Amino acid sequence: MPSLLPALGTACQSDCKLTLTASGRTGVTIKFNYDFTKHAGVRFQYIEPVLDGAQPSADAGRDAYLSFLGFGMPGDAQGLISNNWAAEPVGVDTYTLPGFEPGTKIKYAYMCEDWNGVVGELMFEEVTLPEVEDGDNPVAEVTATQSGGSVTFSFTANNQTAEMKYLVGDVTMDNDALGIKHLGDENYYTAEEMLKKWTTYCGAQGLSTDNIITTLEQPADRVVIALCLAYSQNNVRSTVAYCIWDGTAFKTLKDYYPSYNPSSVAAAAPAPSTLRVPQPRKALRAWECK
Repeated sequence: MPSLLPALGTACQSDCKLTLTASGRTGVTIKFNYDFTKHAGVRFQYIEPVLDGAQPSADAGRDAYLSFLGFGMPGDAQGLISNNWAAEPVGVDTYTLPGFEPGTKIKYAYMCEDWNGVVGELMFEEVTLPEVEDGDNPVAEVTATQSGGSVTFSFTANNQTAEMKYLVGDVTMDNDALGIKHLGDENYYTAEEMLKKWTTYCGAQGLSTDNIITTLEQPADRVVIALCLAYSQNNVRSTVAYCIWDGTAFKTLKDYYPSYNPSSVAAAAPAPSTLRVPQPRKALRAWECK
């Protein structure tokens, strides 16, 4: 990146733009798009909710934010408050920051710099995270991707979900809690009995969250089952969503029970592409998370 001192009297050539989108109910996805030949870097920080009272007010003006975002500061002092991301040739940077409360308004301030060292105008972007919607039609879903030696399961629910429960179990479990070792053997469980078993176990033992999106990763060399349930504010429960990885491919109950008619069961299909979690040029500091 060129000089960190703001140049004056020349228009900044950077075309970098920030977009914010809700990631579930408790996270925000930060995305910068730009032309790498024009954009050298960006400094940014959220100003709502309040960050330890350190940030200027939104109407404090450009000069106040030049200092707040660290322009002109030497060495490590540049990153004490703001996040400083240098441009990448791909022309996009993305990161998801979790830990906010549902319904939170999140507002970011950012300033960009071009390859001549010219700092652009102070800009703002905001988003409000969704809250629980009224209604008793919670819907859960499980999708999955396999890459290399691992499988990543994504658990999601709709906005009528007040609580989501989810879990992953594999064939190495030393009990019969999920019936994994007996898939397809109707002498042990029919498909309908397997679903009831999964619903009961996920409801009692599943991890609980008020977010509506999360992920878990498992080794790909074994049979794995992922389960998810969604509950409304009135404790109405969704149909159990599931995804089966048999060690080599994704399966549904119909693959194990050919006569089974999954008329009301949410079975997952693999996502169309391998899950990729982009990383920032400089990690957000731990104390920035709520």
